[in-house]
Amino acid sequence: MFATFVTLFLGVVVVFALQRGRAPAESRVVWAGYAGHIAASFGQYAITAYWYGGGDMFYYLRTGEQIAVLLSYSPDRVVPELVGLFFHEPAQLPVDLSAAFGSTGSMVAIATVLLYFLGGSWLAACIALSTAAYVSRVGLLRVFLQELPSELHGSVRLAVLLLPSVTFWGATVAKETMVLIGLGPLAAVARRLADPARLVTRAWLVPVALLAAGLIWEVKPYVLVAFVAAAGVWWLTRTLQRSGRKLTRAQLALGALASIAAVIGVGRVLPEYSLDAIAERAADLQAVGAQIEGGSGYQLGSAGERSVLGQAAFVPMALVYSLFRPFLFEVRNPLMLVNALETTWITLLVLQNLRRGRLAGLIATARESPIMAFSLAFVVLVGVGVGLATTNLGTLTRYRMPMMAFYAAFLIVWYERCKPAPAASRAPVVRRPRRWERGPALPT
Repeated sequence: MFATFVTLFLGVVVVFALQRGRAPAESRVVWAGYAGHIAASFGQYAITAYWYGGGDMFYYLRTGEQIAVLLSYSPDRVVPELVGLFFHEPAQLPVDLSAAFGSTGSMVAIATVLLYFLGGSWLAACIALSTAAYVSRVGLLRVFLQELPSELHGSVRLAVLLLPSVTFWGATVAKETMVLIGLGPLAAVARRLADPARLVTRAWLVPVALLAAGLIWEVKPYVLVAFVAAAGVWWLTRTLQRSGRKLTRAQLALGALASIAAVIGVGRVLPEYSLDAIAERAADLQAVGAQIEGGSGYQLGSAGERSVLGQAAFVPMALVYSLFRPFLFEVRNPLMLVNALETTWITLLVLQNLRRGRLAGLIATARESPIMAFSLAFVVLVGVGVGLATTNLGTLTRYRMPMMAFYAAFLIVWYERCKPAPAASRAPVVRRPRRWERGPALPT
């Protein structure tokens, strides 16, 4: 427990430094968000241990604990193997690593380093990563506040820092937490890449962003691919904004074609991320999901459709699933209830926005702000991928977590944009004259 208390103390110091000098309203939200992260760390640990009886997190920690013991005795022998494990190479260690391949091996390597420096405390490891993820989340909020007008800051703070699904799934030793750690630095650099003069003044962000991109690439590469494609939309919108123009429909179509060309180019360099390989991978995951029975399972695509066009037919429904499920009538346990309440709020907000501003308001929101254009593109790309590849409502909520802060922020800005202006009173304003403005009293 000593390591846990020390980690908590250091986290409080870091958060205090982050919010020092900020407005009181923002400071309160920052502290509330951090308290939520710490509570979620304890909750995740307890739920995994006493409800599920184990899970991916405990596998990372248990295997990492064994390697950390070896590391303390023979660092020169273990460090090269640990580096190889992080980069998806097979490691030759006297530990059962049969399941530690790919991104799982990267998580085992991360858990090993954490436990080595934290004295083997599993809970301290969860809190350390949760604090790092929250610091990145605050950095992401700074980007939104710098890009949006001040009248939107209060609502955006709540959307970015207090969304329950992001807090819960970003507070433990998990792949989603590592992605959340990388998103803050990447967003800060993406904002400055749209204006190179700003990037020169913060050149130190470049190596930080490269490390963040490498981290995301090792654990969830599809998030990085979606981020880079959406960053191109950010750059295009900012370039047109500086020239006094807005995105036209032709430019939107050109941007879509450029994104498709970029995906094809990535597939040429990395065949495992080509369109055909992605379609086959989605079909494989759908086949696995069809064989697993459970109360929260569902079947969207067809394992027989292994072509790009075959999987493209399921894209609209995949987007609906990733943006709005689970529904309230699908709740099976308390965790699903929290997720369903969040998606119900999102659904009502979308319906309200559509009623007020229709789809034209959505497009106008994206055209008027570069970060909103980026958020919309990022949400669509991640949402389609997660919706196609996921066949369980529990994993759906976890896998879409990296996009949820952008999703909620976009909906809030869209809502504020469509909010009707307060109606002015039609009655004329009658001002009572002052005593010295009155005329002389009439004789009685």
